[in-house]
Parts: sequence; structure tokens; C-alpha cells
Amino acid sequence: MSHSVTKLTIFHAILFLGAVGGFSLLAYLYSEQYITRMIKQEIKADIHSLLENADNFSAQDQRHSIQHRLKINSIGAVYLFDDGQTLFGNLPQWPLNKPDAEGCVDIRTDTYPILAQIITVRGHYKILVGRKQDDYMEFRGELGKYLWIISGITILLAAFSGGVTSRILLGRVRSLNQVFDRLARGDFAVRAEEETGMAEFDLLARYINKALERNALLMDSMRQLSDRIAHELRRPLGALIKSIEMADDESPTVRVKQINDAKRKVDDILRMFDALLDVAEMEVGVGGNLELIDFSDCVDHAVELYGPMAIDKKITLEKDVTSLDVFGVFPLLVQLCANIVENALKYSPENTTILISLQGDKNNAVFSVEDQGGGVSPDLLPLIFSRFTRAKNTGHVKGHGLGLAHVKAITIRHGGRIEAYNQNKGLIVRIILPLAK
Repeated sequence: MSHSVTKLTIFHAILFLGAVGGFSLLAYLYSEQYITRMIKQEIKADIHSLLENADNFSAQDQRHSIQHRLKINSIGAVYLFDDGQTLFGNLPQWPLNKPDAEGCVDIRTDTYPILAQIITVRGHYKILVGRKQDDYMEFRGELGKYLWIISGITILLAAFSGGVTSRILLGRVRSLNQVFDRLARGDFAVRAEEETGMAEFDLLARYINKALERNALLMDSMRQLSDRIAHELRRPLGALIKSIEMADDESPTVRVKQINDAKRKVDDILRMFDALLDVAEMEVGVGGNLELIDFSDCVDHAVELYGPMAIDKKITLEKDVTSLDVFGVFPLLVQLCANIVENALKYSPENTTILISLQGDKNNAVFSVEDQGGGVSPDLLPLIFSRFTRAKNTGHVKGHGLGLAHVKAITIRHGGRIEAYNQNKGLIVRIILPLAK
């Protein structure tokens, strides 16, 4: 961990120093160009003043003008007059290097540099006008010194802030690593700290905790499911073994009956596992692609499928269905409607009515089935969509308590929600699916 802190600290210092160093370099170069530009403007103004009356001045007059200027600005100004015979000014000799495109020339002396411009007056004598750059060189040296000081302070501040920041960030990462380490060791109750004042890490911790809570819920559901499967299988498997054992001691006729009874028990067990597999597939999103379908067709298929069963039980199916488009998997939605209708038929007494409705509002399609079967006890109502949930007084009705669990899984697969509540003499189950837009 210390090695990571060191690397992040160095990276932070380099990044910070690069930013400050780049800004300082730009400031230094801009200052240098600005001072040079101001010196050139001062030289040009001086030349303009010298040339104002050049046509009326003789060479002697120009020499007197330069001499006067030297008295006024003897420290910073540089002049040199050459009429082809004599040199006059405060520069010992004419510069050897050639002027640039602007007529400017850099002159290096033993004491200070000079920036000058050379002009030719009336075509036969030359004048050099310049300014000493000793103040400029001193300024540049002071500026460079201050930049070095600023760079040193920057390195110290960057190293300090980088070290602090790195320790905070890596400390947060280490705490998350500890969460996953404890999780790997089997501590499924561990959770990441969420309120640390670091928004992004807190958001990450919340997502991690949601995933851990979901994982814990699934594991708890798996344990309950395995316990319930073991409980549900104990009785039919025991009866199956007993039937097989008794078949050995019976007559051929009774033996055939015992074998057929065993087959029915095996088929019942297989149906239970098929139903569990269907629920599991829905929960992980297996089951085909969503397509635009008319939900009313699914309801009609389910009612047609269980019409004969309703007639046998002397139950009336009243249907109030509106054509509504949703995105879904047609066979799954038919299965959803069929399971709810079948569930209502199972628990409804003879000579009752089941109301089947499909209506829509602005955003949703609402499918509901209302029976007159007496409803569900309040303590069991929140659990009726869980696997293997059955009321105590329904032992005479065949089933494993998986039908509504399958309905819930299909509903979630289609982005909807499911509700159930007691009303009047029975139970109402409602499925709300988003309309296709």
C-alpha cells in the first residue's frame, strides 16, 4: 500500500509541477516579449523625433542633437553617429553583426547587452539608436529566481497534497477491498461504509451494498427453497418407495396398480421441478424476445383454455376485455393469464362468478381476475407470490404453490408489477404492464 501511495504522490507532484511550470514559463516568455516590444517602441519614438527635422539639419546639427539627448538620458540610451569620417556617441565602435528585417540589432558588450536600430539619414550618414538592457537582464534574473522558488514550493505542496490525497483515496479502496475479502471468507453480513464525505466512493459503496443485499436475499431464498423442496419431496418420495416395496408382495393385478400409482407420483414430482425451472428462467430473463402484441389475445386464449373447466365446476367466467398493445412474449403472457384464471377456478366454489377484466389507463394495461373463493388470510396475503405458499385449508386442492410465483416472475420479466388483495367475497389479483408507446 505504501508503494502505491508513493507512486500516486509522485504522479500528483509531477502533474502539479508541470501545470505550474508551464504557466510560469508562459508568463516568463510573455514578460520577455513585452519588455522587448516596449524597448523597440521607445527606440522607434526616439528615431521619429530625430528624423522630424532631418532634412533641415546638417550633420553637425545631428551631432548636437545626439549630444543633447545623451545628457538627458546618459544611463539607458545608446547613440552612435557616423558621417563616413568620424564616429560620435557613447558606443566605442560600429556593431559587426547585421540588422534583422526590422533594422534591429543585438549588441553584446562586456557589461550589458544593447538592443538598437540603425537608420540612414539623407543617404550618406548613419545613426544608431539603442537602449541598454541591463535593467531587463536584472529583471529576467530576478524573475527566474522567483520562478525557481515557486517551483520548489510547488513541489513541496504537491508532494504534501498528493500524499494526503493518495492516502485518503487508497484508504477508501483498502476498506472496499476488506469488504470483499470478508465476503470471500463467508461473512455475507458485511457492508461497505457509505457516509465518508467522498461522493463517488459513497455512490460506489451504495451500489456494492445493494449488490450484497441482493446476493444475501438470493442466498436466503435459495436456502429456503432447498429446505422447502426437501420438505415437499419427502412425502411423495416416501409414498413412492412404499408403493414399490409393496408391489413385490402383491398379486400381478395389484402390482400393476401400484406401478401406475408410482408413475403418477413421479409425474407429479417432475411437474413440480418443471414449474420451479420455469420460475427460475423467468427470474434470470430467459424466455424469448419482447414483441408488440395485443394483450387481449392472451386473455382470450386463457379463458378459452379454461372454459371447459369452468363449465364442469358450474362457474361463470365474465369477461370485460379491451384491446391493448404491450411489449411481451406471447406464450409467457398466455401462461400468466392462464395461471391466474386456473388459480381462481381451483379455489372458487360451484355456482360462483369469476370476473376477468383488461382495461387501460394513460400508461398501463391492467389485467385483473376477481373470484368468490373466500379470499386469503391477512397473514398469508403478502406471501402468496412466493414459492410453495399455500393456505392451510387448501389441502384438498392439488398443487405445489408455484403457480402465482411463476406469474410474478413473468410479470417482472415484462417490466410490470403484481398486486393481490381481498375484496367482497374473494381475492383480486391484478397485473399492471406498461403500454407499448
